[in-house]
Amino acid sequence: MAAKAGLGQNVLVGDRFAVAPGAWGPDTLVGMMSDERDIVIVLGAPNDAAGALSAIALARARRAIEEYRKRPGCNVLLGGGFGERFNTTSRPHAYYVAQHLIRNGVSGDDIVGFAEGSNTVEEAVLARRMLENHSVQRIYVITSDFHCQRAELIYKHVFAGYEVMVLGATARLSSAEEAERRRHEAEGLRRIREQGGVIIPPILDDGRGSHGT
Repeated sequence: MAAKAGLGQNVLVGDRFAVAPGAWGPDTLVGMMSDERDIVIVLGAPNDAAGALSAIALARARRAIEEYRKRPGCNVLLGGGFGERFNTTSRPHAYYVAQHLIRNGVSGDDIVGFAEGSNTVEEAVLARRMLENHSVQRIYVITSDFHCQRAELIYKHVFAGYEVMVLGATARLSSAEEAERRRHEAEGLRRIREQGGVIIPPILDDGRGSHGT
């Protein structure tokens, strides 16, 4: 199969990725959606210095595969770029998730792009920009169970006017890590409440307004 037009250095050959590091930019939608599609968005999570996915990332990937199989014809958009706390490799986190999904039966042709953000708000804004000129039926956001409440606030604000469902994945974590993750989420929710809603940083704001509920 020939490479898809518009991929540049990123080549999809059947179900095999050959991706030049960093070549697939955060604002590039590869798959051309000619009809209304369901979109599965998988939020970014940690990987190690060799690109191996963490328990959290693997749990999200498993849930994404389940949803993909339930919804023939859907497309998949992957979140996760670079960050000191979750990915210090030369490739975006989304690249490693894509490799895992393809090895587990997701067609490379159905993975339409990477939203290479460093946090949930960035990923949501980049995903919106990538999808807004295409026909989208429903959006299924895949994240961790402990992250669902905050992710729902963010995605329903950024994707106002879309049908958005946030689905949680459960990872096996130590009690200490589970407690820390839940503490972090509680703090994030507290900040959203105190500032009166979700705020899009000026560098990302495209004029739709910064606040939401």
